Amino acid sequence: MHPKFAVKGQRCARPLLLLGLGASLAACRVEVDYEGSSFACSDSVCPSGFECVDGECRPPAGADDTPADDGTRRDGGMPSSGAPDAAMTGNVVGDGAAVPCEGGDDSVSDPSTGHCYLFFLNQDPRTWSGAQEGCAALEPPAHLLTVGSEEETALVAPHLDLFDWWMGATDLEVEMTWQWLTGEALTYVNWRTGEPNNYGTGEDCGILEGDTGALWDDRDCASVYRWVCERD
Repeated sequence: MHPKFAVKGQRCARPLLLLGLGASLAACRVEVDYEGSSFACSDSVCPSGFECVDGECRPPAGADDTPADDGTRRDGGMPSSGAPDAAMTGNVVGDGAAVPCEGGDDSVSDPSTGHCYLFFLNQDPRTWSGAQEGCAALEPPAHLLTVGSEEETALVAPHLDLFDWWMGATDLEVEMTWQWLTGEALTYVNWRTGEPNNYGTGEDCGILEGDTGALWDDRDCASVYRWVCERD
């Protein structure tokens, strides 16, 4: 059985096996819960102006916590009203209200960007286009996951279990020229060795493999898998 550990305000997933290193490292899911004057955190997710102390994001020692005229902290940190910044809890709508990171069978938000990731595990598997239609139909709308960094990979990987999941990468427009369906530049890649290979009759849509720690593979767009939506 894999060891598990708990830090106040966090849920820890099973350790993530990093291929090639021969070691098992614990991977945590972060639950951003406002508790008094601090956010629960892991060592790498404190908002700007905060530092991680005993597993919690706290203002630096000696920071001025008195409210400015606009109700924000004078050190640029959290509002003194006791309410968390909207970007820390999910997306922000036009009136400035936070949109809860909800809508899938599982979810996680990125405290540094406010992006929300929704995992559709218990729905009937869909084709790549069907999965994207499902993301677009959410309220607020979302799109199939785009992955731009190792940090983003580490955030979503513990939620994948051992399944394959559609993401938003495709070379449908130009063979072997992979791009994100959102138009974002595809500069970070995480392909499994030997991929993409356009095997068989053609593989033009990308997946994340849960059993390899979120490595990428190309698959037939008509195949059906679970899917991950991202709400910017």
